[in-house]
Amino acid sequence: MRFIKKHLYFDVPLNVVVIAQNRDFIGTKIIHIAFCSMLKKIFPFSRVFLVAPFRFSALEKDSVVDGFEQYEKSIESLYKKLVDLKADVVISLRPNSLWVSLAVFLSGAKFRVSYSNIVNRFLMTNIYSRDTSVYRLDNYMNLLRWTQGREASLAPLQPDLYEKSSEVQFDLILMPGGGAGDFKKWPIEKYMSLLNRLYESRVIESHAWVLGPDEKNYLERLNKGSQFLKGAVLNCPEMSELSSLCAKAKLVLANDCGPAHLAHIFHVPRVVLFSNYDGLVGGRIKEWFRPEHNALAIHSAPNMPINTISVNEVYNALLHVLAS
Repeated sequence: MRFIKKHLYFDVPLNVVVIAQNRDFIGTKIIHIAFCSMLKKIFPFSRVFLVAPFRFSALEKDSVVDGFEQYEKSIESLYKKLVDLKADVVISLRPNSLWVSLAVFLSGAKFRVSYSNIVNRFLMTNIYSRDTSVYRLDNYMNLLRWTQGREASLAPLQPDLYEKSSEVQFDLILMPGGGAGDFKKWPIEKYMSLLNRLYESRVIESHAWVLGPDEKNYLERLNKGSQFLKGAVLNCPEMSELSSLCAKAKLVLANDCGPAHLAHIFHVPRVVLFSNYDGLVGGRIKEWFRPEHNALAIHSAPNMPINTISVNEVYNALLHVLAS
């Protein structure tokens, strides 16, 4: 802590390494990049690296993260990676991995931060409780409390995830995907019916669809339908483009999917649709939805599919978040 009081870790160039949580999903990857962008603001003169046992692939292009590194799932591989990066600060997002904590300790990093457990009491310089009852990025942000309040000033800011940006702006961004399966997808027909109603009531004047590789059939339906409802279609867009569009959007409507986290990160007015197929949606909402005055999570009734959510309910939710 003496280094912190001397501001060593804020005012000189350092190598800050984030060890990613072992969750190889698009949404988690986006949240990791957002966390690193926050660190770039706290350590403006330093380099921030993100290391994981998987690749970030297309998400790496034009990212503000200084480097993405992949390690094999072994203490030797991770230790070597940390030594090669000459890590001064290591923040481990792995809450319960003994071998990861040992690799961090052995790396010689002067400042080591992670979640609280018996082992980390001896291996880390700073430990904090893990809170899975809050949005995942906010849980990560709890690990930055040692920065003398600097992390608190970041909360209302829009983090710069990518160096490239788009000048295009849409009133409404629609994200009808759900990489985990169809059980997450509100029917495209309901999206289109809702969209028609939003235009009729003059709530929006422009919109764009965001489609992933699993939504090819949606593109076919949009092409066969009205060109008016088709609007702009972003088919597998680069993450830098999607990030910029979400940051500028007036409103976002999304299923519980990876790209939806951009709306949470940028604090955009949003409605996110969840399936309560198993009656356990409350836990998923706590961890994957950021509750704010301009955001609503809509879910189906217990043990009911997502297609039972009505167009009217989603329409009213959108009006509510816009009014707030």
